[in-house]
Amino acid sequence: MAGASLVGAARASAQQPTAGLAGRQIELRADLFVRDVASVGLGGGLVAMMGDYGRLAIVAGAGAEWRDQRASGTAHLDVVSRWLLDPYAQLRWGLYGGAGATVRWTADARAQPWLLLVAGAEGPEHGGWRPAVEFGLGGGARLGVVLRRARSGVR
Repeated sequence: MAGASLVGAARASAQQPTAGLAGRQIELRADLFVRDVASVGLGGGLVAMMGDYGRLAIVAGAGAEWRDQRASGTAHLDVVSRWLLDPYAQLRWGLYGGAGATVRWTADARAQPWLLLVAGAEGPEHGGWRPAVEFGLGGGARLGVVLRRARSGVR
């Protein structure tokens, strides 16, 4: 009987929209990176709900850095797990923190992997999007302005 209860609970959990990788959303972002030189980048990716409080984001971006008064290309790939303090959007602005990994490519260096820590605040929905401001550390500092596709009743 206990086995049947566990199977029933697993089926019910799998049918909920927040289970597993259900509930994907689009993320668009603009970032300012500061390490030994400054760079800017634009990026986009997908965010998956991992339960009520967790989000897993995979984001790629490209931009330019300025070194010796000339611009050159950069690119990055981030995989970040975010943990929300207000997943049901009960407050106007919801805080979150997270950790993951980033890989950066520059014209002067091969792929450079770094651990990534982020902290941010996601705002109220406007026109089907939720704006956010995010600060990160990983291979330098970053400040990002983020737009995430809004979902009804959750962040």
